[in-house]
Amino acid sequence: MTDQIHSSVPAMWFSFVAENIEFSHAPMPDSYHFGITKKDADTTAMLVKAGIKTATSGAFASYLHYQAPVPAEGDFAIITNWEGEAQCIIRTTEVEILPYNEITEDYAVKEGEGDQSLAYWKTMHWDFFSKDLTSFGEVPSEDMMVVCEEFEVIFSIN
Repeated sequence: MTDQIHSSVPAMWFSFVAENIEFSHAPMPDSYHFGITKKDADTTAMLVKAGIKTATSGAFASYLHYQAPVPAEGDFAIITNWEGEAQCIIRTTEVEILPYNEITEDYAVKEGEGDQSLAYWKTMHWDFFSKDLTSFGEVPSEDMMVVCEEFEVIFSIN
């Protein structure tokens, strides 16, 4: 994948702004895909676009390490597939920072992946957090803080 933005990203933002003129002065939001493989990114983009995946999670330590802003209510993002092609625009509706061991079954359902169970969420995220955190010398724990972001799809082109 390249650092170059796919032409569909600004095109989608322009289409959104054309239909929602009140955002005409807003800067184009970041675009990204979920997951670290093509299969994950493409499947997750489909789940988001279909409204099945309405939440995502990240280790708080990763936000600190990468100096990335924690999402905030009202933030926009353009979700892409692996190739960087815009799939939809989301708006963050809620953000909570919770210990890993306090994630609920309800939240796991909102993540929309696998069988949507808490057991699946914990297995998948423990693996992901372990790889990410150990890459910069951190160790995951049951009480590590997790950024839990809920969002809604506000625009897509079929």
